Amino acid sequence: MRNKKLIAILAPVCVLLVSLALRGVRLESIPPGMHGDEAEWGLIERELVFGKRKELIGIGRQGIYFDFPLLGFYIQGLFHKILGSTIVGVRSSSVFAGVLTILIFYLWMQELFDTKTAFISSLLFAFSHWHIAYSRMGLSNIWSPLFEVLVFFLLTKARKTNKLWNITVAGFFAGFALYFHHTARIVPLIGLAMLGLEAAFHTHNRRFYLKRFFCFLGVVLLVFSPQLLYYLRYPADICARCGEVSIFSHLPEYFVRYQTHNLLVVLWEQLRRTCRVFFLGGDIGYHFYGYQGPLLSRLSALLFACGFLFAVVKALRGDGGAQLVASSFLLIIVLGGVFTIDAPSSQRIIGVLPLIFAATAYSSHWLLERIKQLRPGGRWAAPLFLTFFFGLLFLDFLQNYQIYFVHYIHSQDGWAQKEPATTIAKYLAQKDSERTYVYMLREGSWLYFNHGVIKFLAPEIQGRDVEDSAAVIPAVVGHRQVIYIMPFESPSLSKLKSVYPGGHSENFFNPRGNTPWFTVYEVGS
Repeated sequence: MRNKKLIAILAPVCVLLVSLALRGVRLESIPPGMHGDEAEWGLIERELVFGKRKELIGIGRQGIYFDFPLLGFYIQGLFHKILGSTIVGVRSSSVFAGVLTILIFYLWMQELFDTKTAFISSLLFAFSHWHIAYSRMGLSNIWSPLFEVLVFFLLTKARKTNKLWNITVAGFFAGFALYFHHTARIVPLIGLAMLGLEAAFHTHNRRFYLKRFFCFLGVVLLVFSPQLLYYLRYPADICARCGEVSIFSHLPEYFVRYQTHNLLVVLWEQLRRTCRVFFLGGDIGYHFYGYQGPLLSRLSALLFACGFLFAVVKALRGDGGAQLVASSFLLIIVLGGVFTIDAPSSQRIIGVLPLIFAATAYSSHWLLERIKQLRPGGRWAAPLFLTFFFGLLFLDFLQNYQIYFVHYIHSQDGWAQKEPATTIAKYLAQKDSERTYVYMLREGSWLYFNHGVIKFLAPEIQGRDVEDSAAVIPAVVGHRQVIYIMPFESPSLSKLKSVYPGGHSENFFNPRGNTPWFTVYEVGS
């Protein structure tokens, strides 16, 4: 009994420490470079938590990229006050969400199975390079799995206890999820579908199940009502991005791409590509993660494939937990993968992560049950099998660590030139903003001064983009320092050296491959 209590305490602590170490260590430098969207997120968060913007109900920005509810930005922005308005401050909210997701997932699996199964499946989840990647980015889509596991855990508790307060709290989190990333909109839909089906099939006590359904729906609407009222006033802001990423808005393009005029063929190809990414790779969401190998490690892929089949069989036999796992997985795959452009995109289907590792719990539980049956047959059979299984877990950790912290990190320059932009921003942040002016000589390159990372890390520096270098060479220097930033081996450099022979030039390179990034030429005091 004492050993069981000790295991019950140590298991979640171990899961917590492993999850935190893989997501929180060296957060500023891994992943290298701040993504432009991270910076734009951080700028909106900074405006909210430091009082530049007073409203909490609305959207981040007009348009198709940052049209998420303001309250979610504000919640994430609270970490700026705790850790500073820095790269770490922006990313730490994702670390918090990622670690908490795995802890709540542990409780959910413990509710569905037992401590051992919960421990194994939670460790596999904690090791996942896919989840680690998004837990280390300052974006809001990592919050969707958190709200999923919270709601699923509470609905599972409600199914067992029949207590209405579990439904009420689940409704609160399902409504609160809607203030974050658009991928979380599926959470209340899943909850309503589950409770609605219960009410439909439990004819002997339908009033009780209808009460649960309407309680959940009422709390969701109540929690989200401030934002709903905003959307009634500004319906165009409900989801400008959703229409843009829907495959149904781009069908002519996809008919050409898949060489067909049959919608079912297009949807089948989308489904095939989306499912393929788990086992063979091909993430098209290159501008966020974009790892081209499989999103699941070998062990996770095997346990998921077997476990999902177990879950489907159990679901068909009426198992409520299995029905929740299998149906939610399929729904997210269809809405986040099949029905969207650029499938598969890892950031849009991130909601399947808890369901994938819930499926691994089904196969892990089956294995543990088989191990128990080995004990009568031989004294050493069960210990040897357990040792072998935990050896596989260790190899799974090594594979995920190698994929993200070694292979991926050392092979990515990053989309939107996030590393060079971060280097420029940190370089400019060291300058005296009152006496410095920057000319960004674009010359057909990716360079642009209004990059979100530069605005976030060096907000006080003044400057502008220049298409025609001749317009600013020479420039009026006076008592200030003028900094020219240009592509590597720019023809403007020789002209600058002849006009300002006392200036200072410096080349910047990718530290992992010595690839040239850009050149800086400083003029004046």
